[in-house]
Amino acid sequence: MQTLDKLGPGVSVVVPVYNSGAGLPELVERIVRELEGRGDYEIIAVNDGSRDDSLAVLLKLASRYPRLRVIDLAKNAGQENAILAGFSILRYGYVVCMDDDLQHDPADIPRMLDVLIEKDLDIVFARFVQSGNGLMRRLGTWVNDMMINLVLKKPRGIGLSSFLVMRRFLADKASEYSGPHPYLAGQYLCLTGRVGNLDLVQHPAKYRQTNYSYSKLLGVWVSGLLNFSLLPLRVLLWCGLALLAIAAVLIVVLVVNRLYYGDQVPLGWTTLMIVTLMLASFQMFALGLLGEYLGRVLMTTTRYPRYC
Repeated sequence: MQTLDKLGPGVSVVVPVYNSGAGLPELVERIVRELEGRGDYEIIAVNDGSRDDSLAVLLKLASRYPRLRVIDLAKNAGQENAILAGFSILRYGYVVCMDDDLQHDPADIPRMLDVLIEKDLDIVFARFVQSGNGLMRRLGTWVNDMMINLVLKKPRGIGLSSFLVMRRFLADKASEYSGPHPYLAGQYLCLTGRVGNLDLVQHPAKYRQTNYSYSKLLGVWVSGLLNFSLLPLRVLLWCGLALLAIAAVLIVVLVVNRLYYGDQVPLGWTTLMIVTLMLASFQMFALGLLGEYLGRVLMTTTRYPRYC
């Protein structure tokens, strides 16, 4: 691959590892086979509190492959946080993120780097035209994609996945996020519009089932919705404004109804309805306004990027 031969900055491959000891020797060997002799590179394996022999396997592999660097987290922190831990020790200018279960083929790394460099992009996501995941997992991915389109204004036609290559500055900026629930794909989209795809095949997990349960997928979806958008809070504010307008119209209707049909309206009913409508609409508006302030505080405290 001519592009890799010219890679002055080198390549850092970040792999979060969780309970995948059986497949790690094959994964590392295949990554080394693809990148050896093509310039500087490193493999950063982050053991995310695995309960099997993953750490022991990684340490043994590190003694065999000097370009393998191992981080051992004290407890399970989740895939996104494990990736951020890997970002903290990057050495090179191109960054690859991939899973540890061999669903992502290391042979695709050079092709993705070619697309990144030749098209002058900042990040390239694998877009899986054939997925090894089940129906419910694919449905969850579709829902998540729709949410990102709405909240983050993702470029039309761009697919997201955890298999990607990007320029180092995106990893550095993403590492500045200080919130407890990172959503890295959202951060990348906030940082750059130079985004591309490469259509690939996602292989079935070879040595174990996926670690992503539906509850974890839901957590990722919630993080993407709440971390990078004030939309839910602004919907509340807009509902409050709409209720205020509706309440004003209904108050006029109630007063007119009282004036023309006074004898047919129970005593105190008009006053009760007016007070109830006014209080309910004002409360909704006040909650939305308070939410807007809190949302801006959130964006400030989590160091939400304004530009890159």
